[in-house]
Amino acid sequence: MKLSNLGHNLLEPIYFIFSKFYSRFTYKTQYEIVKKNISNKNIFIIATGPSLDEFNFKKIKNSTFILINASIEILKKIPKNNIIFWSTSDVSKIHDFVPKLPDNFRCLVTSSKYRGIIDLIRSNHEIIYFHSQSCIFLKKFNFLSFFKITIPMFGPKILNSSIIDPEKILKKNIVTLPGGTSVLFVLIVIMKMSPKSINLVGFDIGSVKKKHYFYLNYN
Repeated sequence: MKLSNLGHNLLEPIYFIFSKFYSRFTYKTQYEIVKKNISNKNIFIIATGPSLDEFNFKKIKNSTFILINASIEILKKIPKNNIIFWSTSDVSKIHDFVPKLPDNFRCLVTSSKYRGIIDLIRSNHEIIYFHSQSCIFLKKFNFLSFFKITIPMFGPKILNSSIIDPEKILKKNIVTLPGGTSVLFVLIVIMKMSPKSINLVGFDIGSVKKKHYFYLNYN
């Protein structure tokens, strides 16, 4: 483990405080704006699978796109008459992509580590940030491959992928993070906003005759 990451882990309780207040602020100022662009709209959530190359972006008009993680790289393919958000629940993706987003870009995010709040506060984007529920968990550390230790740490609570009751994991600006993929966080948030349809694009789960596929629509 990098020494800088160890330091961040130890500072998580402090980042937690910033996270809590920043989330309240963005929820108060941005939630209705975000909801307006989700409610009764056709939503296209974009991943980075090979099938994305076969999707015709030019046909989509007056809809809302949510670009997950590295799919921000296809930003220029989306017609300008659509609303566009960038989203993640991964602290490393926040660090890598937020500084590179266009100025005043819309973001719908949470973070798998509270330290992600630092990159968000430093940015000049239109962010709605959901504060993650906290917990104490055991963390294994391996120093120089010969000294190993397990100690209790403080940080966001991560659920496994089998979510029994989605209604209980989001309350206003507080979310309990679902593990596995950032799209689960996005789905939980926008389903509360009553979209007209949810379309998943580029989430490739297999192939037929070497052709990747996965385009899914929920009406």
